[in-house]
Order: sequence, then C-alpha cells, then structure tokens
Amino acid sequence: MPGFGGILSIARSALTTSQAAVQIASHNIANANTPGYSRQREVLSEGTPENTPAGIFGTGVSLVNVQRQRDSMLDQEYRLSNGQAGAAGMRSDYLQRVENVFAEPSDNGLSNALDKFYNAWSDLSSDPNNPSARTAVQQAGSTLAQTFNGIASQLSSLKSEAVDRARSTVGDINRMASQISELNGRIVATESGGGTASDLRDQRDVLLDTMSKSASVRVIEHTDGSVQVMLGTISLVDGIGAKQVQLTNTTTMDFNVVGSPDKIRSVGGELGALQDVYNTDIAGVEQGVDALANAVITDVNTLHRTGWSPAAGAAGNWNAALGPTGSNVDFFDSAAASGNAAHMQLSAAVQADAQAIAAGTAQNETGDNSLALSMSGLRDNAPSAANTNFAADFRTLVGGIAGHLNEAKNSSTVYTTLTSQSEQRRTAVFGVSVDEELIQIMRQQQAYAAASKIVKTVDEMMQTLLSLKQ
Repeated sequence: MPGFGGILSIARSALTTSQAAVQIASHNIANANTPGYSRQREVLSEGTPENTPAGIFGTGVSLVNVQRQRDSMLDQEYRLSNGQAGAAGMRSDYLQRVENVFAEPSDNGLSNALDKFYNAWSDLSSDPNNPSARTAVQQAGSTLAQTFNGIASQLSSLKSEAVDRARSTVGDINRMASQISELNGRIVATESGGGTASDLRDQRDVLLDTMSKSASVRVIEHTDGSVQVMLGTISLVDGIGAKQVQLTNTTTMDFNVVGSPDKIRSVGGELGALQDVYNTDIAGVEQGVDALANAVITDVNTLHRTGWSPAAGAAGNWNAALGPTGSNVDFFDSAAASGNAAHMQLSAAVQADAQAIAAGTAQNETGDNSLALSMSGLRDNAPSAANTNFAADFRTLVGGIAGHLNEAKNSSTVYTTLTSQSEQRRTAVFGVSVDEELIQIMRQQQAYAAASKIVKTVDEMMQTLLSLKQ
C-alpha cells in the first residue's frame, strides 16, 4: 500500500533531479562562450513502478545520464570542408607570394629587364663603335642575369619556408595525436561505469577540429567511447595508440609514419597544400623560369659567337679565309649550372671587358652593326622561344600562375563559405543559448517548488495523523 515514505521518496527524487537540472543549465551558461563546448542536457527516466495489491504506483523520477548535444554527421561534414578550406587557403597564400616574386608589371620585373636588354642592343646598333654603348649592353645583360638570379632565389626561399612550415604542421599533428590518444584512455575509463564524459569529449573534438584543418582526417568512433583517426591513408590514432608522422625528404616533399617506408597518400588540409605547392606549383614555376633563362642564354650565345668581338681579336674559330664564322665568344656563361636561372651570369670574357661584346659579324669592319641588329631582333623572334619570343613565353608563365592563383582563391572562398555554413548547422545543435538555459532554470525552479510543496503536504498530513492520538 502507498504510504508517506513512498510519497516522500517521490518528492526527494523530484527535488534532486531539479537540482541536477539547474546545475547542468548553470554549467551551460558558464561555458556559453567556451570554444568547442557542447551544451548538456539531463536524461530523465521514470522510476521503477511499485506493484502493490492496491495497484501499480509510480516511484518518481531518476537521472539516467548527463548527455551532451552533438551530431557526429555534422562534425564529419564540418571537418571535411574545414580541411578543404585550409588547403585552398594555404595554396592561395603561397601562389600569391609566387606571383609577387615576379613583381609584374614594375620597373624591377623581368619584362622590364628584357626590354632594357633589347634596347641596349638597339642603341649599340645605332652606334656600334661607341664604347659606352657596349658598356650599356654589358650592364643590361648583367641586370637581366641578376633578375633571373633574384627570381630563382626567392622561389627557393619560398620552398625552404614551405618545408619549415610543413615540419611545424607535422609537429602540431603529432602533438594533437598524442593528446587525442590520452583523452581516449580517460574517456574509456570514465565511461566504463556508465554515463558520458561530456567535457572530455569536447576537448577531444576541439583537437579533431583543429587537426582537420592541418590535414584530411576521418574519425571513426568505437563503442567504448574511443575514436580512431585516419590521416589520409593511414590510421594515426586508434584507442590509446598514436603514431608519429615525419617529413621524409626535401627533394620532393613526402610524409610517412615513423617506422614505415610507405608514403602517406591524400594528406589533404594545409599539410597537403604545402606538399602540392612544393612539389607541383613552385617546382613548375622554377622549371618554367629555368627554361626561359636557358632559352635566352642559348639564343643570345648562338648569335654572339658568330660576331666579331674586338677584345678577342682573331681568337676563337675566326678564320677570314672561311668566312665570318665569328670570334666564338659567349655573351652569357653557358657552363654555369647548365644555364639555369639561379646561376645565370655574363661570360668571363664579357664580365672582364665590354669590348668583348660583338656588334657586327665582319672582322675589323668599322660601323658593322649586323649582330647588334640581330640581337635586338630577338625581341620579336627568338628561335628557342616556345611562343615566338621570350616576352610571350614570360607572359605565358605569369599568366599560368595568375590562373592557378585565381582558381585557388575561388576554391578558398567556396570552401570557407561551406565551412562557415557547416559550423552554423552544428552550432545550432551543440551551441548554448543563454535565453533557453534561463527558461530551463525557471522551469526547474517551479518543479522544485512543487516538489517542496509535496514534502510540506506530507508533513501536514502526518501532523494531522498524529493529532488523532491526542
């Protein structure tokens, strides 16, 4: 039969659950601005009914669990777009800096250096016996070579910086992997007796969100509460075990897990973007610049060898009896590192004496400007150019960079927007609304007051019962 004890037990359960609900709502309000915090809700259940001869009576309410509000599918969607946004943003940043290396259009760019080089030869053709005109050609050639050197040096610096940044990112990933594995252990231990380790799970999700920007991660949750983290094609974290990633070499940027020779495929995120920038984008630009420098060296030297260099005299392959075969003097050094942009320089003969520069093709012919005219003609038609002339080749190279940069910027905008939208959708699930929590507190306050009235009513009933014995 129901009695005062049963009623008081029901009231007690109502009071304790209301207190717990107010504490949970207070915890939510306190962490309303805490990054990564997931709002929590009490999970209540009816007490086990009591079967009596008079019928089945309820026994109140019980607090089953404190559950955080989270949607794993929304988390997965966010992390995917976050990694894509990180990759596009990183690539866009580096491509912008590659474009800035060329400083076009400007007075210090390669286009201007080429124009000054052609103009100097044109001026020499107007006055082939003027020593100052030869000196101007020497200086213009040196400036052109130095411009190529500067571009190559800046591209090399960008690659070195990308390596340093990749090493730093790898360090961050390894640190987060270790922290995630540690949290896995704590969560499993805490939840083994039942309940949800909400705050520990929030800490782990913050790490996973951060890692998702650094690299492409996929999270698989196990039934014991731990997670497995897939990085590209490898399992980085599984339960309390965490592997370490390393940068394997800097010839081509590759990554593997310590102890495994296999490369990590589909790295993704900022780390994957650094890999693409290093191995493809900057490397491709370097190849283009080297090809252009080599073409300039080849065509200029091919012409210059056929000319008469006063300082060389009858040296080289000059033979008046066989015709104007030239003094065989290189304008640019053809042996320096196979003619790449980084090592481009004037030949030793031209560096030593501007009089080694040829203006014509006839030995000791005063006023011969034929070679200078041919050199200035490279402005419009260069045999080794892929697009008729070097200026067109350079425009193609810079245009390609601009196209890739525009593509990366568009991708960055798209994925950043998708990430923002994903964040809004999942925040609607786990975010804290202070107004909603205040309403929850007011509701629980009313429930607590009602439960208190039950206790008061039972007390009055007991007093009435006791008064009957007097």
